[in-house]
Amino acid sequence: MLTETLVGPVKLVTHRERPDGSDALSFPSGHAAITFAGATVLERHLGWKKSALAYVVAAYVATSRLHDNRHYASDVLFGAATGTIAGRTVTRHGGDKWALAPVSVPGGMVLVLSRR
Repeated sequence: MLTETLVGPVKLVTHRERPDGSDALSFPSGHAAITFAGATVLERHLGWKKSALAYVVAAYVATSRLHDNRHYASDVLFGAATGTIAGRTVTRHGGDKWALAPVSVPGGMVLVLSRR
């Protein structure tokens, strides 16, 4: 969902015509973004060895968009980067620590939520 939220508006704003002239929604490649987002989520959960095939599939999908003359290389690269960033954004692992603490302020109290 995050990937589509990022890609859709950029397509509408840039209004870049496809190499085959079919429409003006070329930049960035949604197919590349979605497949790289999925591969990245798998990699974050399973590790790089178990997700290597997902990256091979993502690369195949991305390059097929070039071969089919639906995208320019920059469309595919930006789409892949967007998907990778989105995938990493929604999968956090490790030492995130959250704390909720009351803090005294003049005239009252405030609850502070912090992440480390």
